[in-house]
Amino acid sequence: MIGNSFQRTASVHNVENLGLEPVWPFNLIGDNTVVNGDNLTALAQRTYSQRPYVNNPDWTYDSLQAARLGLSSEVAGDLAASAKTYQLYPSGLAA
Repeated sequence: MIGNSFQRTASVHNVENLGLEPVWPFNLIGDNTVVNGDNLTALAQRTYSQRPYVNNPDWTYDSLQAARLGLSSEVAGDLAASAKTYQLYPSGLAA
């Protein structure tokens, strides 16, 4: 997994999956990234599957990161879970 910090005791300040930032928004790892023989896509996929905050908070990037990693079945599930959790009104607005 890609860790949040090289310091294991570093405090957590928010509910972001920082280990997935190389996937998106930084676009360093995509659906087929190999560097010096290391499969970074597989590393990012493991990081995605073990992310500490699943579809949290309401502006989650889980579905976008899943798409970048070629995890199409996860994209659909993440989009549905986010809408089910945060979309409270028929208009699409949240409370």
